[in-house]
Amino acid sequence: MLRLVDYLIHNRNESATESLRSKYQDVSRDLRVHCVSNTMYWENRQKPRHTAQRYLELSGIIDLRRHCLSIVSSIQHQAAMMYITSNIPALLSEVELWVQSGAESQGAEQRRILRDTLDLVEDKIKTACSVIGNQHDILS
Repeated sequence: MLRLVDYLIHNRNESATESLRSKYQDVSRDLRVHCVSNTMYWENRQKPRHTAQRYLELSGIIDLRRHCLSIVSSIQHQAAMMYITSNIPALLSEVELWVQSGAESQGAEQRRILRDTLDLVEDKIKTACSVIGNQHDILS
């Protein structure tokens, strides 16, 4: 019985997806279509996992949730990257100006240590941004 339901749902979803993509191809080339059945989901969500899992997947709601979470995750990642690439370098620049403004009261060795430390922090931030960006690209 499950195989028949699976077959019917996949055919319906493919037909609906193709129809929508054809209709809206001029509007969006990257159209994501999610066919869902809240009835199938609600009828099976309280059943034991081994019994319900396939029906819950067929309902499409799990995939839709996954997609929605990926949108939120992507936005959070963009915000974090914006903070890392804009606000932190600005802070480092302000610290560097602060160090330079107090240059007369510090010895040459202290100024060199502070500049080296700032350079090291900046390099680590750039490396972290690169790694985070690459991880996000891999996960997307």
